[in-house]
Amino acid sequence: MSISIPLTESDFLYARSVAEERWSMKGGWPLDFAIDSQSEQGVVVTGILGEMAYARFWDVPLDTRVLERGIGDGGVDLQLTGLTVDVKATTRTTGRLILNQRPLSSPHYFSLAIITNTDVLLAGIISSAEFLCKAQQRDFGYGERFFLTQEQLRSPSSILTKGVR
Repeated sequence: MSISIPLTESDFLYARSVAEERWSMKGGWPLDFAIDSQSEQGVVVTGILGEMAYARFWDVPLDTRVLERGIGDGGVDLQLTGLTVDVKATTRTTGRLILNQRPLSSPHYFSLAIITNTDVLLAGIISSAEFLCKAQQRDFGYGERFFLTQEQLRSPSSILTKGVR
């Protein structure tokens, strides 16, 4: 079910530059950072690569805004005509769609991206309402989280069949 979106070296460099800008709002970027690390910086770059891949697949603009410290995006990474998507990304091929808390409002959809050294696998998408019905709860070692496996997600193409583009 996963859809592969190839990444170029320039994609990685662009994602890192956007991440560096965003991270500068938090006080600077460590020189020894690596994309595959589980550092906070790694999470930012991984997230941007996931957003970039879904934006490319759905042919929508990538949001590269740098927001002030403490101001988040409200869980909205991408906007498709009238719908919002929160992209979650991981470097783990067995990764799950994990949320820190039960979603109460927007976005309309959650999507999962798996980042490798050469591409992004678009693992799937699910509506917020469906996530609420199906999510399981588990402590992965950093507190209770809500999650779904990749197998529980729908194809990223399914959102396009709803006439959204």
